[in-house]
Amino acid sequence: SVESKVDGGLIPVPPPGPAPSKVAVEGTWKSGCTSQDGFFQVEEMVFEGETFHTTATLFQNSTCTGTPMFEAKVDGTFKVIAASIAVAGGSDVDVTMADPQTGQVGKYMWVVLVKNGKLYLPPTSHDSKASRANSVDKSKPYAKVGG
Repeated sequence: SVESKVDGGLIPVPPPGPAPSKVAVEGTWKSGCTSQDGFFQVEEMVFEGETFHTTATLFQNSTCTGTPMFEAKVDGTFKVIAASIAVAGGSDVDVTMADPQTGQVGKYMWVVLVKNGKLYLPPTSHDSKASRANSVDKSKPYAKVGG
């Protein structure tokens, strides 16, 4: 096993394995109704090849029903690069996408986990411009749409 020096100590680092397959995330995934900035939203993510499309639909009620208030769409690219060291069973993914409010294109590293038929993505934070995620938000699973 390879070791890496961190904060003066040595920690075991798993040997590099084959890059995980992007097939696991391929398809359409939908979140449940979640609270975001005082509103409620449902997100749908579609992964096709090395592109993705996400749609966040905002509602005024906690059941995410009725007429939506707003819909935000973002397109981007992603590339699975390696097995994640931070999240067991996860994959480190390079993501490029434009900010839906400013249009500014950013590059990010996400951790993506597909486990028991659910997709988990990094926590969303509007307060942080951090470009590297090292965890997934287990409180916000996405379910596969259409099997």
